[in-house]
Amino acid sequence: MAPGGLCWKVDEVMLTLKQAFSTAAALQSAKTQIKLCEACPMHSLHKLCERIEGLYPPRAKLVIQRHLSSLTDNEQADIFERVQKMKPVSDQEENELVILHLRQLCEAKQKTHVHIGEGPSKKQDHQQ
Repeated sequence: MAPGGLCWKVDEVMLTLKQAFSTAAALQSAKTQIKLCEACPMHSLHKLCERIEGLYPPRAKLVIQRHLSSLTDNEQADIFERVQKMKPVSDQEENELVILHLRQLCEAKQKTHVHIGEGPSKKQDHQQ
């Protein structure tokens, strides 16, 4: 792989991570009457990104693998297959690819996610 190709992937993954953080923040501020619940897929991704930030790649890989174990077998297999097709050459590259595919999965799940407490009796916490 050409060195420029790896830099492009790193830039793309970093952009993905920034977008995940931004999405979680936007969800929190845009829907003030709905609090982010612990079950939000994007919130879960955001928390994972916080946990791995600054960790050495092998340690981050373990944290990511622990997170992946909470997914269904099919979801785990899908992410594993997608990452292996891209033939990562290091733990860092593999971590970035897993987060990229995990983000795609979380975004898809977020579209159908129902927040805890969401329903007919919405509270207006910020209007007192």
